[in-house]
Amino acid sequence: MQKFTLFIQIAFLTVISSNALAGWEKVSTNHHGSFFIDFETITSDRSYIYYWDLGDLNNPIGEGYLSVKSYNKGNCAAFSRKPLKNSFHKKPMGQGIGLTQKIENKNWVTPPKNSSTEKILKAACNYIK
Repeated sequence: MQKFTLFIQIAFLTVISSNALAGWEKVSTNHHGSFFIDFETITSDRSYIYYWDLGDLNNPIGEGYLSVKSYNKGNCAAFSRKPLKNSFHKKPMGQGIGLTQKIENKNWVTPPKNSSTEKILKAACNYIK
């Protein structure tokens, strides 16, 4: 059982690491850093979209993290999103193995006006139309 659990963890980390090399496109920049979306990974079902975004930070946060990748569920009709998981990286642009955090409180959030989050959600919704 321990070998199986280890295998699952390694497989998950491999997916997270390979996702770091994906086709990130810059959507926004502010005093915190630059923010990207990977249009190639956007999927949708009848009501929602699912997408990865990346924050490449100007200054480290927490324990020296320079970038954060987030997997999100978006509702384009209500223009809201809920993060599903985050991956924190000590290297720029989501490179290297990330510390993954599954989001337990998955409330819908409307992004603040003119924020990077709003620009990313808008880009994702426009792409899927």
